Amino acid sequence: MDYGIHPSLLRKDLTERARPTFLILLATSGLVLLVVCANVANLSLSRQLRREREMAIRAALGASRSRLLRQMVTESTILSLIGGGLGILLAWWGLPPLISFAERFTSRAHEISLDSHVLLFTLGVSLLTGVVFGSIPAAASHMNLSAPLKEGSGNATAGVSRQRIRNVLVVAQVALSFALLAGAGLMLRSFYNMTRVDPGFKPQNVVSLFIQLDWSRYKQNSDFAAFDAQLLEKINQNPAVLSAAVGRTYPLNETQPVTVRFQVDGRERGPGEPEPVFDLRSVTPGYFQTLGIPLDRGRYFTDGDSAKAPVVAIINRSMARHYWGNGDPLGHRVTVNNGEDTITVVGIVGDVTQYWLDKPPVDELYLPLAQNPTNVASLLVRTKQDPTPLICQLVAAVYAIDPDQPVVRIRTIEQVRQESLAPPRLMSTLLGCFAL
Repeated sequence: MDYGIHPSLLRKDLTERARPTFLILLATSGLVLLVVCANVANLSLSRQLRREREMAIRAALGASRSRLLRQMVTESTILSLIGGGLGILLAWWGLPPLISFAERFTSRAHEISLDSHVLLFTLGVSLLTGVVFGSIPAAASHMNLSAPLKEGSGNATAGVSRQRIRNVLVVAQVALSFALLAGAGLMLRSFYNMTRVDPGFKPQNVVSLFIQLDWSRYKQNSDFAAFDAQLLEKINQNPAVLSAAVGRTYPLNETQPVTVRFQVDGRERGPGEPEPVFDLRSVTPGYFQTLGIPLDRGRYFTDGDSAKAPVVAIINRSMARHYWGNGDPLGHRVTVNNGEDTITVVGIVGDVTQYWLDKPPVDELYLPLAQNPTNVASLLVRTKQDPTPLICQLVAAVYAIDPDQPVVRIRTIEQVRQESLAPPRLMSTLLGCFAL
């Protein structure tokens, strides 16, 4: 099987998954900031209302309007700067959890820090908030001194213009709060729907072990096949193991897909129609049984599907529906490598959620690992009970074949599924807290 190269920008690859999540958090933080600013402005108006008599006395003693404005702006700015400083302390305290959260999306999470840009932004927002919302009460005040001087401080009432500003601020706060509540509700609903999604496989009691064979010692395809055969033989001898298989990848892990262009035999492409593609997955016999992927029609792979046998494949329902409709794809062929290689379809299995639980299944084609070998694969083992106590025995089986062979990324498939739900769960929690 030939492979192609698709260049892409490294910066985009490193931040593509993180960008949507952090843009949502940025927009949410902006809404919270607007709600807080509106609340501060309303409190400033209320505070100014209580100080109406004081301001009138100051004006009667000769204080100009600009002098009173400077006083109120100074007081408001000092409070805003204190609030900004407390915000920096809270941000510094919450930095480790934020970095831990970002590590789920990008390897550049360690670059998150409270640098000069963050400090300058905080200073600018604090100054702007203090100046603007310190000026609003002064702008709404009047220079008619008789009414405030005649009335007691406890009986002061707001003027028409000031009351109008307060009403606008209240409406803005309620509107922004409802926007946050709606966003949090939608996110919670989406997360709930994700937890109810059928992934197309059964993750219970399945463990995965990632193995990458050394090219200097395993050079031929036959070496890869021999290692896999010995490993599966040893694993299946364990009485606690129900089934075991080796696959280049497994559902919901971080491995990038191998996308292959193909042509359905006997079907011509229309003018301008792009060449169809599928995700290629190489697995050993027992892969579908180990993961609990149902067989719709045809057969599973067998030991007879060796490197010397005709090339066969199993496709998923999505691919069968897209390219055969209501017809039967069993026995039909697809060609790859510009028609040089022919693959016969021998089975159809259920759709599996390979990447994200909220994404629809993609077209997939499975090949026997013996017919498309690789030195990078994962051992999948289904056990009768919790597989965690058996991990040491599984690793020992690998070392019995090759003591120098490393085994990494040991996780149960249930852990993998829960990790895929962690980002939307945390997003829902954060938005819920913001909305609250």
